[in-house]
Amino acid sequence: MKVRFETPDTGEEQAAADAQAAADARAVVSELGLLDLHLDSVIEHVTAYRDVIAKAEAGIARCLAEAAEIADARARLARPESVSRSDARARERQLVATEIATATRQSERTVTTCITDSETLITRFPTTLAALDAGQITVQHARHLINHATTIPVEAQAAFEEQLLAVAVETTPYRFDDTARRLRETAHPESITTRTQSAVEKRTVFIEPTCDGMATLTAHLPAIHAIAIDDLIDKIARASRTNPYGHLGRPGLPDPTTTTSTGTTTGTGTSSTDPTISTDHRTHLQRRADAFTDLLLGPGNPAHPATITASVIITAPATTITGNPDHPNTPPGLLHGYGPIDPHTTRTTAATAPTHLRVTTHPTTGEPTLTRHRKPPTPTNLTPTHPKHPTATPQPAETDTTPTTPAPTGRERYSAPNDLRLLLATLDETCRFPHCTRRANRCELDHTHDWAKGGTTTPNNLHHLCTKHHHLKHQTNWTITTHPNHPRHLTWTSPHGRTHTTKPPNPPPT
Repeated sequence: MKVRFETPDTGEEQAAADAQAAADARAVVSELGLLDLHLDSVIEHVTAYRDVIAKAEAGIARCLAEAAEIADARARLARPESVSRSDARARERQLVATEIATATRQSERTVTTCITDSETLITRFPTTLAALDAGQITVQHARHLINHATTIPVEAQAAFEEQLLAVAVETTPYRFDDTARRLRETAHPESITTRTQSAVEKRTVFIEPTCDGMATLTAHLPAIHAIAIDDLIDKIARASRTNPYGHLGRPGLPDPTTTTSTGTTTGTGTSSTDPTISTDHRTHLQRRADAFTDLLLGPGNPAHPATITASVIITAPATTITGNPDHPNTPPGLLHGYGPIDPHTTRTTAATAPTHLRVTTHPTTGEPTLTRHRKPPTPTNLTPTHPKHPTATPQPAETDTTPTTPAPTGRERYSAPNDLRLLLATLDETCRFPHCTRRANRCELDHTHDWAKGGTTTPNNLHHLCTKHHHLKHQTNWTITTHPNHPRHLTWTSPHGRTHTTKPPNPPPT
């Protein structure tokens, strides 16, 4: 018997396999294209429904304002001689609010607040109502605008409304609320110094019991104190990442000296021989809560606050530091993470600050240059200038006149020096991705034009991104471009072609 062996034609099989792979790839591309078209349609529907909701909210505002007018008319008609007009009006309005609340399954307090806001919107801010009706803003934008605009004198409200609406149509409600608060500080005709002196008298701490053995502790403090406390808490929380015993003594939390992540009883709290491995599985927010408790009730871990100092960054014109803080035209300082603060607080902080950076901007290129003042002023040489706010004028400091920014080429080093990081943190203030509010000093610096592709380590080619959006820039199809005349204006383009432009809120000084 003869056995015949045939050798298969590997060339033909490979060609067939390649053809099949190409067909499969085309099928995947086609299916992805269909999914992208479907997603575009879904996004358009979401946008259209949002416009409908905004228009409906405008209609509800008109109805609630009309209900208030009906209540007032009823009070005028049904008021007995024994009841004052104001009492009759309040009674009728309460009856109307109760009627609407029960019909819409809302609390009477919520409806009463909505009626007041609706009247304010209709009678005093008709342009905002029109923007809501057109779907340009949401009802949250409108409420934030009302809350801030009604705190300034009536004669300044129209101009303030116009200024706020230009911001509202471009940002999220949360970001808009923060921007509106900052703009209100500068638009208010009354001196920020006078308003701060009055507001500081209202400082307080109060507790609000919540469920399951928990409570909310609220501290209403001067902004500079609140920012410093928040920074200190965050630093302690980050330092405790490598310390698994930061919650010793916390009620309701496991004792790390008797249990491990595997449930094995041990005397050291860990079954690993590697001292760098932590068995602490707390989230960052939980670490912050524990750090706050440690600050008030005593340290529960080696990361004692005495070894960690808070950082407060204030940007101020030279005239605010050296001029007369009582002059009404003295510009306020800018507290990083908050906004404008009064000149007295700015001068007091500057007088004892361990580091001063002078920033100047090149008239042609726009590149900022830094000069570090290394020697802090001596506290004994400070002269108070105000009885309620004991401020002082900083004394001349020893100055290093060497610019701390990189050489003009920007290719000498990949990492930005610390002083440049500090400057860019004050300019960016937050992550530069659209609508992200992560504070810049808790973000990462990124080269707009990638370093690997010839990008430079210069101020105009660096911006802050939080970890999430840093990965998104490099690992997805989101792209970023800059304006030819404003290199720190970033235009983001989504994978579906939608563009969003972000600008640094604090331009470099001229």
